[in-house]
Amino acid sequence: MSEEFQIELDGILIEVLRKRIRHINLKVSSPDGTVRISAPFRASLKSIRDFAVSKLGWIKKHQKRMKERMDSVPPEYFNRNNYMVLGELYPLKLMDSDSRPFVVLENGSLVLHAKAETSEEEREFIIEKWYRAQLKKELIPLVEKWERTMGVKVRKVFIRRMKTKWGSCNYIDRNIRISTELAKRPLKCLEYVVVHELAHLLERTHNSRFIEIMNRYLPGWREQNEELNRFPMR
Repeated sequence: MSEEFQIELDGILIEVLRKRIRHINLKVSSPDGTVRISAPFRASLKSIRDFAVSKLGWIKKHQKRMKERMDSVPPEYFNRNNYMVLGELYPLKLMDSDSRPFVVLENGSLVLHAKAETSEEEREFIIEKWYRAQLKKELIPLVEKWERTMGVKVRKVFIRRMKTKWGSCNYIDRNIRISTELAKRPLKCLEYVVVHELAHLLERTHNSRFIEIMNRYLPGWREQNEELNRFPMR
């Protein structure tokens, strides 16, 4: 059970969701800077507005940063016939073939070999499966490398289609999940996410100790995080 409504503050539209939580939370979502507040049912409209007012400077700062990031994205990135692989854009080329469908990077293009009548939905499924295979090939050696370096051990690594997260860590089960979207980003971004999730096996929350762990093992992690989020997920 939940309750949704909107408020406007200094020209900024804020989506509010009342639900069964204890505290008021705020999020500015990438890439468009949408502002969302989650609040407990007991929170009055005034207390929600007062909370938003107290965070107004922070909201504007992050929205400005996101707009600058979006303005720096080349327009060809938004062309649905272009695909990003390890940080590089490749145009999609379709090759009619009666053999089993497969994908290959060839002569500066992402080439999909499949029957001409293959639907767009089927093409996306084939390409997504290829992305998963490419990611697995790079991911497993990175996990093994950083397990040794950080003195941790993962029980299982899952590769999942996630549209809002790059990765996650189940501290109890010692499992990590990595988004297939990372097959599109530079390899150093994948490495950053691996270290980030493994760091959660040493510290569950993003507190000062977590930051110290990241600084110790991956001093350039902030720059890699910026690069990771330079392009919006799509």
